[in-house]
Amino acid sequence: MKKLNILLFAIFFIGSNYAQELTTVLPEEGFIGQQLQLTITGQQTNFSQGSNTIWLNQGSATVIYPQSIQSISDEEIKADFFFYSWYQDGVYNVNVENQTDGHMILGESFYLWPDPNASSLTDVNPDHAYSGETISLTISGQNTSFNQGSNIIFFYQGSSTIYPNSYQSINNETIEAEFTFDYEHPCGIYDIGVNNILDGNMQLHQAFELIDPAPVPGSDFYLWEVEENTPSNTELFTIEAEDNSPVLRFEIVEGNEENRFVLGEYDGIFKIAPNAILDYEELTDHQMKVWIYDDIQHTAVDVLIKIINLNDIVPTLMDATLELMENSVNGTEVGQLDVFDADGDINNFDFSIEYQSLENTFSIGSSTGIITVADSTLLNYEINTSGDLVITVSDGLFTDTKTYTVNILDLDEVGINEEFDKLFNIYPNPVKDVFFIEKSFEDPVTVDILDVNGKVLESLIISDSKTRIRSLAKQSSGIYFLRLIKDNKHLLKKIVLE
Repeated sequence: MKKLNILLFAIFFIGSNYAQELTTVLPEEGFIGQQLQLTITGQQTNFSQGSNTIWLNQGSATVIYPQSIQSISDEEIKADFFFYSWYQDGVYNVNVENQTDGHMILGESFYLWPDPNASSLTDVNPDHAYSGETISLTISGQNTSFNQGSNIIFFYQGSSTIYPNSYQSINNETIEAEFTFDYEHPCGIYDIGVNNILDGNMQLHQAFELIDPAPVPGSDFYLWEVEENTPSNTELFTIEAEDNSPVLRFEIVEGNEENRFVLGEYDGIFKIAPNAILDYEELTDHQMKVWIYDDIQHTAVDVLIKIINLNDIVPTLMDATLELMENSVNGTEVGQLDVFDADGDINNFDFSIEYQSLENTFSIGSSTGIITVADSTLLNYEINTSGDLVITVSDGLFTDTKTYTVNILDLDEVGINEEFDKLFNIYPNPVKDVFFIEKSFEDPVTVDILDVNGKVLESLIISDSKTRIRSLAKQSSGIYFLRLIKDNKHLLKKIVLE
């Protein structure tokens, strides 16, 4: 018995010294960009006996340390983490180390998810430049923090990186930066990078183009921009030659499509040709080659004339199928109108309703072209199967007007109104001047009297079990409708006025 007791004691002693382990971490997941407190629990641990080192690791590539640690008890410890944007998402091990317990690992116990509101770059404007230019660029972002500290901005293409001369944070989502694109910078497509401590390293891939050749007047290349529809015979620029020869001649030898430009043979003045029309929609760039002659040889000069797009074409409203169910509630979206504009995306459009046969039933978003229900009163298939809309769109200079038909679809209301119908008795029908409405319940009911076009002639609230109506006494003979409404139930009854 004595030997058994000694053996049990030894087993207990060994177990109590070597059973330290981590058991849980809560929460078990978090998001990049989040401030989060993790609660780590252990078994047979000694968290409160001294200092602890805590970290999360994902192999040897990513190690995350907390900002602060608090020992709650020997078996519970809390750690405050901030998961910066440059951390790698994925599964992590939880590590705790102290002098008493040694190094304990809770493997693959915490998952770090990507930031659902991650910072990102969205746009750069302009999106191109020419070698030799110094230009100001606007870089836009989403959920970014440009204004919260310093930013590192750069364009990169392989091993070539271009940094700005200066930049200014306009707000958290807009930066303006000035770049000089030297001739030694390789031409082609560049990615854009912006880095700061809150957003991390953001990239906008294939967002900017550096174009060759360099637009340097007086050299072997000339760049000129001119608005479309500029009058013919307008002088654009003069080609200069570094040549002391007293006799020089200039000639366009290549690329002058339809002879839209003329070049002074002896003065080098580039003009728009007589009767020539510069149309952006037809051709945006005119690239030509010019020879400069002296008595012995000639020099080739490249010319690129870029046409600036203007608002000069009438927008066109496109066809659309518009329909909705009868009794649709206010705010229901009917459809969105599309516009074709050969001017491209330089214009903003303004939509308006000029006329609608179902008065005040529809409205249209002035900037979106989305048609919605404004007043559902007349959306009753038994009265109106359709309604016409006359829509106008304007681009600020030109307008287009088009008539659309909104089809009202029939809703099977028999099952809904059958029981409701039994609660009323309307007589006589046909009517000469007076009719009666009897109802078999005490609550008030709304009664709308409508003409055949769905226009409400009169709206009444009746409470008595029997009500005498004279509303049609002064109306012309024909078909009318009674719409009875109670607790979102609608009943439509046709009556004939003799």
